[in-house]
Amino acid sequence: MIKKSWTEKLKETDAKGGIRKQTDKGLMYISKPSEIARLIKKIPKGKLTTTKLLAEKLSKKYKVDFTCPMTTGIFTSVVANTVEEELEKGKKLTEVTPYWRVVKEPKGYIYDKYLGLKSKQKKYLSKEGFKFVPSGTKQGPVVKDVEKYLV
Repeated sequence: MIKKSWTEKLKETDAKGGIRKQTDKGLMYISKPSEIARLIKKIPKGKLTTTKLLAEKLSKKYKVDFTCPMTTGIFTSVVANTVEEELEKGKKLTEVTPYWRVVKEPKGYIYDKYLGLKSKQKKYLSKEGFKFVPSGTKQGPVVKDVEKYLV
């Protein structure tokens, strides 16, 4: 069995996304990894967002009641792993989607793993000047004063 690259997984998942679905909670939008990547690319250096805020932007754009939070998180992970593949192949940080600018709700936790792969998020955010403080939980550190940076 040949293992697929994250780039292949992104393209494969992309082909299935971008749909609206009626649920018992209202009209839901299911995005695509490439759409999540485009939103992340718009986050300026020195700013952060969350998957919840990404989903809210998509809901507004597509005039739906909500965007699937689970797939938004999964697709952010797919983007992160695709970026790491690109970096391994020689791309520079300035040439890739800055997935590390997406932090966890509600306090700015960093992701320790992206779909099983160890995250380099803290390293990249540190390079951009972000500071961290202990969260007092097993979830690890949080971005200091995260609310000042959210877009």
